Amino acid sequence: MERDIGLLKESIAALQLAAEALGEVAAAKEAELDETKAVGEALTAKLAEWEEAVAARDAKLKEMDAALTETRKRLDEAIGRLKQAGAR
Repeated sequence: MERDIGLLKESIAALQLAAEALGEVAAAKEAELDETKAVGEALTAKLAEWEEAVAARDAKLKEMDAALTETRKRLDEAIGRLKQAGAR
């Protein structure tokens, strides 16, 4: 009986040590998870910034394309008038 009690005490002590070790591992994993979440949030914010920048760039490119098209149209008209004036 005393031997069984001794074995039970040893088992309980081993289980307590294992529980403490698991607690430490869980705390470390939780800290790692918190850090990963923070990095994810920062990346999400940066992605939103990039999306805004790309949208602004696209809008500017459309404006420049429209201006270029209009300039090309005026140039074609001017070339047509010069050709007509040269033909006279």
